[in-house]
Amino acid sequence: MWSKRGEKSESLVTNLAGTLNDQPWNDYSFGLGINAESGAFAVQAVSPITPEPGRAKNTVQKYEVIATADDYSRLFKAEAQGEYNVGAASASASASYLSNVTYSETSLTILAFYDVTDADYASLSPAPAFTPQASELASSNPAGFRDTYGDYFVATAKFGSRFVATYTCSTTTTTELQTFKAAVAGKKDILSASGAAEFESLASSSDVHVKVAVTMNGTSGKAPPVGADANSIPTLLTWFTENLQPVPRRARLIHYSQIDNRIPNTLPLNPDNFAKVKTIAFQLQELESLTSAIPGYYSTQPYSLTPPVQGINTVADTQQYLTNQYSARIGTLLYEPDAASQLRRRCKNSQLSPPLAH
Repeated sequence: MWSKRGEKSESLVTNLAGTLNDQPWNDYSFGLGINAESGAFAVQAVSPITPEPGRAKNTVQKYEVIATADDYSRLFKAEAQGEYNVGAASASASASYLSNVTYSETSLTILAFYDVTDADYASLSPAPAFTPQASELASSNPAGFRDTYGDYFVATAKFGSRFVATYTCSTTTTTELQTFKAAVAGKKDILSASGAAEFESLASSSDVHVKVAVTMNGTSGKAPPVGADANSIPTLLTWFTENLQPVPRRARLIHYSQIDNRIPNTLPLNPDNFAKVKTIAFQLQELESLTSAIPGYYSTQPYSLTPPVQGINTVADTQQYLTNQYSARIGTLLYEPDAASQLRRRCKNSQLSPPLAH
């Protein structure tokens, strides 16, 4: 248990929502317990759950161009941020394409998404119920229930399948990159055979080198290999649509008080500081992900904290230091608003998120 400094929180408490929707599916399993303070997994308190996916589906096709830190930040938030961040944020398996994203002064990444997702969360029947052991603890020690089982359990999910084509486009000058970016801005059909051919022709005439990759999530069987250029992508998309096997994409978490109202749905924490600490966790995950998308040289650029910290001299040093500070102090940051504010300011420094392309 963390050392709790109640005097820091005074009489303020954080109210926990009864239901958390749209959470990234982060190595979850149905029925798994989740601790709201740390995001750590806990012992399962409910009997086995087998949600039944619905029949109604939504199909969405969209495109994104990633050329700056702002572009990447928007993309990461869409993948990793839920209705309410529980613990450190991270992108789910359906966002594995992020490892293929890169940008610099002379390169950008175009992403083409094809998503097939359930229109609603999978149904639960019968309603979730406690195991005999959890039910006994809820009766004998409802305030201590969370020490064993956490605060929430993974109740259900929206199932789906995802196809993402990644086009990494490289030029020799910033001017060439911006000219190419403007030229492809209005082309929204590069997943079609005609659109792919037009895209390849434009890249060739603009002296732009294109590297393609494909990630799929929620399919059966082994996909064909990716070809050398964009012209191979439409065939892969056809294979994808013919081999759908949906998997959980976004989770719904339910607080245990929804099963037994004797279980407290509050934490003895200042709600503003609780939100602040969750923001820090998200910022650090975003910085870690961002580092993989920018040129390696940037991590070695000089950087010093204010006030300075001995041995922290580069961007990479700083990112590691901030991550270590958070991990080592999470138990006290929740009860020390001033310390949390200082760490948040350090994480928000724009020099750690370079815009690069202008």
